[in-house]
Amino acid sequence: MSPLDEATELHNQGRLADAERLYRAILATDPNQPDALALLGVLLASRKEYAQATPLLEKAIQSDPSASLFHFYLGNIFLDMGKDERAETSFRAALALQPNFANAHFRLALLLEKQNKFSEALQHLRKTTEREPKFAAAWVKLSELSFKIDDYELAKNSAEMALRQTPNDLAAHVALALALDSLDKEEDAVAPLKKAIQLKPDFVEAWDMLASTYQKLNKLDEADKTFHKSIEIAGCALKYEDSRDVAEVEYGIQHWNLAILELLRGDFRHGFAHYRARFKKIGRNQRLSFPRPIWNGEDLQGKKILIVGEQGFGDVLMLCRFAPFLKAKGARVVLLAHRPLAKLLKAANIADEIICEAPSAQGDFDYQTSIFDLPFWLDTKIETIPDKVYLPSPRPDASTKLPRGKLPKIGVVWAGKKEFGNDRRRSIPLSVFASVLTLKNVQFFNLTRDLRPGDADILAKHSVVDLSSLLNDFYATAQFMAQMDLIITCDTATAHLAGGMGKNVWTLLPFAPDWRWLTEREDSPWYASMWLFRQNKKADWAGVIARVRAELARFIAKK
Repeated sequence: MSPLDEATELHNQGRLADAERLYRAILATDPNQPDALALLGVLLASRKEYAQATPLLEKAIQSDPSASLFHFYLGNIFLDMGKDERAETSFRAALALQPNFANAHFRLALLLEKQNKFSEALQHLRKTTEREPKFAAAWVKLSELSFKIDDYELAKNSAEMALRQTPNDLAAHVALALALDSLDKEEDAVAPLKKAIQLKPDFVEAWDMLASTYQKLNKLDEADKTFHKSIEIAGCALKYEDSRDVAEVEYGIQHWNLAILELLRGDFRHGFAHYRARFKKIGRNQRLSFPRPIWNGEDLQGKKILIVGEQGFGDVLMLCRFAPFLKAKGARVVLLAHRPLAKLLKAANIADEIICEAPSAQGDFDYQTSIFDLPFWLDTKIETIPDKVYLPSPRPDASTKLPRGKLPKIGVVWAGKKEFGNDRRRSIPLSVFASVLTLKNVQFFNLTRDLRPGDADILAKHSVVDLSSLLNDFYATAQFMAQMDLIITCDTATAHLAGGMGKNVWTLLPFAPDWRWLTEREDSPWYASMWLFRQNKKADWAGVIARVRAELARFIAKK
């Protein structure tokens, strides 16, 4: 065995000190021996001795410029050092010398992912798996990155390929479950999640995902048990769960997940308490950085409080109804809301002041609160939800006046913003919804702002009046809606606007609805004028639309 082979074997055995000694002995005799230079550099880099490792690899490359492996080693060192540009140069140099170098494709893909160059990263991952079909980590990463381009079928297939190589790969089971969920195959996602938990029983995220999957399947008892198990494993269980003295800092993010289920089941006492844990989730809305204490139910007589609107337009429209309750407690109420809502909320006169930018200083405020805190501190129950009309029906002006006509006026919304996380479940393809638009003796008006490709042609075919370009804010939308006989909408802010105005509104819901619509019932305790149309089985919009069409035919006949 040559000295280099012996050093390499010691290196592979983890006997680094002995290997280093031999590498240095070789270089003492031959200072330009490329393999010894490169391998000693790799050894030193493993100990994070980058300042010594880098020159050795560079010298090895000078000694043998055609060795793609040396460029690869140097790229790994630069990547570990955070020198991404130099790492990229090295990996590309390795691939220029050896285009089929699977590991170089893989490492370059990881680097491109950091740079948000997802399409190019996917190309290199595909080349990795083409060259090395048994490269399980590459299949897992390919599955994970497929979500960045919304290719869920590729994500599923890649995760399955990873599991063929390593059946007990935890990341692959999670990736498969995520892909199946994104393909609306929640039933199939249960098995890989259970396997992930079997492999790692304290894997809190897998417990959360399993509970959420049960919830999407409307298996609410299983979801409840699993969420509680997740809380237990995360070490977030509370002994005095029913106490209103529990500070929100004592909750864990798992309580927020549980809150969604509790609210869906109508358990407002626990649900809104746990909902205060929403600020634990990184990437979600956070408490306003504002130097005033958070209101925890204290006396408000003579006090000034800032209510911070959070989350989406519909959330603020739904919960702004609670602002007058603080006014009734003697407070001066200022509501911070999204700009497109401001004019409507000012007309509603629900707060003393509506603002659209957070105060830069504490001013004369005594407290701050977030709008979703109000149901909790006001001890809201299903029976006590204030469901009166609280949003105005403003008179139309010249730009929003609809032609008189004798036909019933029906406003329709079939889709929300694509960016919304659950949009694929709540929005309805217009090609399916269009069955409603075939009814005669009625005039339809489009209130959907974000049209999808092909929607405009379908609207024109059915002579639907397209108002989308005129919906400049929610006040203008309310002006149009005030003139209509009925609003038919999927689960978007339009439902909350129509309900708050007291308009006749039919809301079309997916099989596993958002928590605020509760379960089974056709009415909504939040809106007295609302009728709920639910999917009886997952993804069955055709069935919902058939029922809506039949009821609308009766509605038109009565008109």
